[in-house]
Amino acid sequence: MNEKAASLVQKLSRSFEGSPVAYEFSNDLHRFRIEWGPTHWIYIARAYVDGHTASELHASLERWRIADTLRSSQRSRCLLLGERGILEVNANYGRQRK
Repeated sequence: MNEKAASLVQKLSRSFEGSPVAYEFSNDLHRFRIEWGPTHWIYIARAYVDGHTASELHASLERWRIADTLRSSQRSRCLLLGERGILEVNANYGRQRK
């Protein structure tokens, strides 16, 4: 896990205190699994992570209100973060990319 990904895991762990945050990297996606009520996934494109500092990535999570969105959801959500903002995708998104 690179330094930026580790900082995102720490940020998400603080946002979802008491809930496990798992990380994996595959298919050019940083994937974060959050066990908060229903299971949530955050996918962040490698190019987006590579093109921003850890502080900028943290600011993106805050600006897009990722933690608030997931904490208030009654269903599992899968969110893709990138240059265009945030997009809700299906649970298979990270496995379908080539």
